[in-house]
Amino acid sequence: AGRGGTVLGIPDTCAERVRLPGRIAVPASLPRRKRRPGQSAGDAAMSASWLFFPDEEQFGQAAASHAGRLARAVLEKHPHFTLALSGGRGPLPFFRHLADADIFAPEMRTRAHIFFVDERMVPPDHADSNFGSARRHLLDRVPVPEENIHRMPGELPQAAAAAAYTETLDGFFGCRPP
Repeated sequence: AGRGGTVLGIPDTCAERVRLPGRIAVPASLPRRKRRPGQSAGDAAMSASWLFFPDEEQFGQAAASHAGRLARAVLEKHPHFTLALSGGRGPLPFFRHLADADIFAPEMRTRAHIFFVDERMVPPDHADSNFGSARRHLLDRVPVPEENIHRMPGELPQAAAAAAYTETLDGFFGCRPP
């Protein structure tokens, strides 16, 4: 059986973030309607509202504050919360601000379970490792128990890493991906 809780999703640098001259834009909400047959995801997304930020630091601060609020709300009803982290340079301002004790309070840290949505096929101490980046910019500064950090084993061959992480996810959430 799964452990319950809620996965917190924070927009990343790819499809969910748009660069405008001197500003960062992210969806403020997702479309409330289902996509109609024949309607593209882009057309459905046009009904979302947007938030604009003057730079990546302010975006990172707002995203971290939002994640902290969501985590506190989840912890009112559940014993833990899960946070899925992305890699690359885009989330670094988010990581820096999430390390702020006012946003990610020390009493919340033992109740956090950290997962990763992507990883490069390199060892965790490699400069290109997304886990390594999260470790340096967030996890070394925020003492989350090691047993609550669920990383993809990028040092393994790709098929073995995928199988191992599938087992990790299945063990925690109690369901296998399709």
